[in-house]
Amino acid sequence: MDDPFEAISNLSSDSYKNGFNEGVLNGKKIALTQGFKIGVQTSFKIAKDIGNIHATCSLYKNQKTDHSNDKVAKLALQICDLIDCFDCADCQNDSFESNINLIKDKFKQFCSLTNTRNLSLKNSANHLTF
Repeated sequence: MDDPFEAISNLSSDSYKNGFNEGVLNGKKIALTQGFKIGVQTSFKIAKDIGNIHATCSLYKNQKTDHSNDKVAKLALQICDLIDCFDCADCQNDSFESNINLIKDKFKQFCSLTNTRNLSLKNSANHLTF
């Protein structure tokens, strides 16, 4: 048997528990939504940066001039090959970050050898840096 007086005395604690549980569920939804948005922005940034690097190296690789340096052409080819083999879908793999860093380092060498300005790519939780 439920005692009506006990139900009234437990009303504030029950309201508190229900409000707390509802707040936790809403907070999780908001956090998941924000995390998803940050993840999408980061992945687009990485894809854009890798695409810019690939385009730059492909242009240099495809320009066969008499003034081109063999070392630079080989480096551009290496970078293009690294990017072609790069698996963007498996970002949870440990090699994902090491592959990005390898591409980044090779591209720094490329920019140094060609006396070109590095792309302004940032390395934080959301960006690459060069």
